[in-house]
Amino acid sequence: DRYLFEMREAALRDERVVALATLAAGAAHALSTPLATLAVEGWMRGGRPDEVLRLLEKGVKPHGSLFWRGQALLMKGDLDAAETVLRGFANAGRYSEWARLCLAQALMAQGRDVMARRELKELRQSGDAELARRARLMFNESELQLGRQKVVGERLSREADQSKPEVVYLSARA
Repeated sequence: DRYLFEMREAALRDERVVALATLAAGAAHALSTPLATLAVEGWMRGGRPDEVLRLLEKGVKPHGSLFWRGQALLMKGDLDAAETVLRGFANAGRYSEWARLCLAQALMAQGRDVMARRELKELRQSGDAELARRARLMFNESELQLGRQKVVGERLSREADQSKPEVVYLSARA
């Protein structure tokens, strides 16, 4: 009886160890993506796109890795490569609207305002308030290039926060 009891205890202990290891592996996997996303976002906010590209080349998989790659390339000034990456990502994933905003930025930097405006037009109505605000401001900037100062001035007067530097800048240009 004692031998049978010890065998059962050992089997239960082994099951608990396996269950704990499985739980730990699942948690590590679940945490690795958010941690990778935080790392990539930190490098981007710090103005270090080369670090982002280096992490991505090492196989780090943050949420929206193509978005981050496109944004890093855009920040480095590699507009053609950024456009290619962002076009591939602009129709899928939770960063798709942000990818389209970055794509519009790349297009504007290349002087392709008509294409940029197509991207921005719909994004101005996004459910993401910050994204919609940025799309409106970029759209207005593009309108200024077309000599539509009066229309832009009227739109900017409806922006919620008139003290934001980008609103002040565009208002001065209008």
